[in-house]
Amino acid sequence: MKPERIVLSDHRFSDPKTGTRVAKSINRTLGEVPWRQYDYILRLDGDASLPPDFIEMALREEADLVGTGGSGLLFRRKVLEAVGSRWPVLDPEDSYFIWKARQLGFTHRTVGVKGGGRPFGGEYSVPRFLSWGYNCYILGIEPISFLRLALISARAAGRPAFILGVPAYLGCILVGMKRLDVADYVTRTQIRLLSRSLRRIL
Repeated sequence: MKPERIVLSDHRFSDPKTGTRVAKSINRTLGEVPWRQYDYILRLDGDASLPPDFIEMALREEADLVGTGGSGLLFRRKVLEAVGSRWPVLDPEDSYFIWKARQLGFTHRTVGVKGGGRPFGGEYSVPRFLSWGYNCYILGIEPISFLRLALISARAAGRPAFILGVPAYLGCILVGMKRLDVADYVTRTQIRLLSRSLRRIL
């Protein structure tokens, strides 16, 4: 199944945060195309690649959002409308969009899609990994889930630098950094999942 229309969003912005630049570019593009005439929208980073049957796989999930952000996220038009008819201008924009949609009651499923192009984290600097820890904190990722995510990401990407996110995350806790409006929902969701896992083990 092929998309009806493919739009390259390549506007340039000078904001220091990648997510904010991406969001501003997406929003300018949304203002240039009649996106409300489509049932689904697929958001994809320029360095990601999808399997040829991704859209079919996503539609079979029968969810409002399917995917994992920049690596490939197919969502219904009504999701974008509910979030405000624009892409959230913040960093991390894609994770926030998914969590905000879930908070609003939309269903979300993930599928096994890996990024392509440059290796994940291939051009990331130390500040980028520190920023990743900060982003996880403001999203509301609770500590046990965050540490697990850091270890899994470091192993999967072959980049121990993910561990640099840990001191950034802990620093946010110490100074009481303000969190995003989805943070409480994210934390409660992850605690419920951890509780279920513990019950199964015990």
